[in-house]
Amino acid sequence: MSRINLFKLLLFLNLFFLVSSCSNNSSSTQPETSTPAIKRTPRAISEEKLALIGKILVFGTDNPKFAKGDVSIGKGECSLCHQLLPKQNADRAPSLLGIEALSHNRVKEERYQMYVERYSTEGDPETGTKPHAKTGGEYLIESLYCPRCYVVKDHGIKGTNDLESGMPVITRPPVNLTDFEIVAVVAYVQSKDTPGDYSKVTAIDDWESYFGKKFTFTPEEASVDRYLPTEPEPNKQS
Repeated sequence: MSRINLFKLLLFLNLFFLVSSCSNNSSSTQPETSTPAIKRTPRAISEEKLALIGKILVFGTDNPKFAKGDVSIGKGECSLCHQLLPKQNADRAPSLLGIEALSHNRVKEERYQMYVERYSTEGDPETGTKPHAKTGGEYLIESLYCPRCYVVKDHGIKGTNDLESGMPVITRPPVNLTDFEIVAVVAYVQSKDTPGDYSKVTAIDDWESYFGKKFTFTPEEASVDRYLPTEPEPNKQS
């Protein structure tokens, strides 16, 4: 091999190793890439606190007393007609004992599907709601906004073949519950049968799933003191 060819070969090899070295160094200094973890936004209120507010809205106190002839009644007025706890005396409307477990079967009932079909075109004439709950939690949300979207058999207004409910629309006067208060009441209903266990409280998720939008509320709405009266007084049943 001539000196010229040997020189060219050595020059080529030097350039090759130089380029390879630069390439390796460059790749070694590149930051490692990985798929970022999905950050879940924590709820601004705990399930326990939400359920407590719901309890106060139902009974007007966080420690209801059920003396003979007396019943604690909150802004929602639920306890005036519904039995929510074993020691409570209320029979004007369907009992809500065990309602969290029962709610999951409601949407599967033929009776519920009958209401879905009944109001599928124009919606409930009182609220315009078209029943479409898919889960027990959504059913509970729906039942508070639209009492006529499902009426328990033998608890309808007389003469309506149990198709119409005597329960008022509680988002309107005189009760006027807000969206936050509705969700809080549902949270309490979902947790009341298992004291201390809030794993079944899905009220916020249920609301968002049912309405297809984000549930928002203010810090003031989430304050327990806003709902807790200074001296709760039980109301006499007539």
